[in-house]
Amino acid sequence: SLSFPMGSFFARHQAEVDSMLLSCWLQHKSWAELGALRSEVRQWNFPAFFERNRGRTDDFAIVTIENGYWYDVNNLAQLGFDFRSFFDRRFEEVSRAVLGFIETSRPHFVLLRELSALSFPWARFME
Repeated sequence: SLSFPMGSFFARHQAEVDSMLLSCWLQHKSWAELGALRSEVRQWNFPAFFERNRGRTDDFAIVTIENGYWYDVNNLAQLGFDFRSFFDRRFEEVSRAVLGFIETSRPHFVLLRELSALSFPWARFME
């Protein structure tokens, strides 16, 4: 067992670690590495990371949804991204993307199903 003081390391180098994850691992969709960090390093907290970097991670989620990348949406959810709060914060933007996926000649049912599984507020959308 490695007895490296990960908690202290993350506390001391939070900004650098966050920057690397945002600019490299998340942007390049390094899902295997991100998943390993989540599962292997118990001192790392993805929900706290997403909260600390809310603007950038919300922007990443919006672009991911707008592009219809349902697999990436699923991977983001697996890391603990709070989609319920995100849908509340960015409802108008997500709704525009959802409407586009519904109105097209070939609706993107896979993404719509994924958003439903993440508790997209359909009742609010239909108002």
